Amino acid sequence: DRDVTGVQTCALPISFQQDAIAAIRAGDAAQAALLLDHCRRVMKTINDETVRFIQDILTVLDQRFGEQAPVDAMRGPYESIWRERYRSWEDLTAEEKLQLSCEGMRSHFGGPARDGAFAVRDEGDRYCMEFAACGTGGMLRYGDPETGEGPWPTAGVNRTPQPYTWGKTGVPWYCTHCSLYLEHWPAEDRGYPLRPVRYDDDPASPVSTAWFIYKEPRHARDEDYRRIGRPAT
Repeated sequence: DRDVTGVQTCALPISFQQDAIAAIRAGDAAQAALLLDHCRRVMKTINDETVRFIQDILTVLDQRFGEQAPVDAMRGPYESIWRERYRSWEDLTAEEKLQLSCEGMRSHFGGPARDGAFAVRDEGDRYCMEFAACGTGGMLRYGDPETGEGPWPTAGVNRTPQPYTWGKTGVPWYCTHCSLYLEHWPAEDRGYPLRPVRYDDDPASPVSTAWFIYKEPRHARDEDYRRIGRPAT
């Protein structure tokens, strides 16, 4: 929680949050809204810098050791954190899975106003979460619409189509963790993708990605298996 100067980087947003709570209790809605937006802006900056930092680390690994190196680096966190985190995924109802996913992604401050907004649709057999754009890889690729800052300059993209790059090239290494952690490696473990991901690389589209939560998880559509190069079960 400290930057290179030793200053506690989390102190400022926590202070804004505490002051906002006090304003709410005092009935001062305008002051509360102002303070909460200060908190959002600070945490958004920390979020974006973290994404860029991870992207830069994966880029260096690629440049020094080749395209497999970033994937190998992400395998350890999957096995030590993500696999265990989602071990009880199937104990949740479809609605609970959606709620959990929504709460997690709101904290990345996606959407055109960088307020964590995204669309949720009930498509019958599944829920779709559609991000325009997501607050991580989407902002890395397209920049911040709130500030006008452009895309993060990076050479860290794949050159060889892979199942975990949705069969595409030019995917930033950071973005591949969505497929690896939510589709590719879970499908190796379980036989089906955990939370399928559609990567949108159309430059004319405001959407950067979509996530799918199936009401019956083993009933993912054939297209979800094709995206990751696996036969449907």
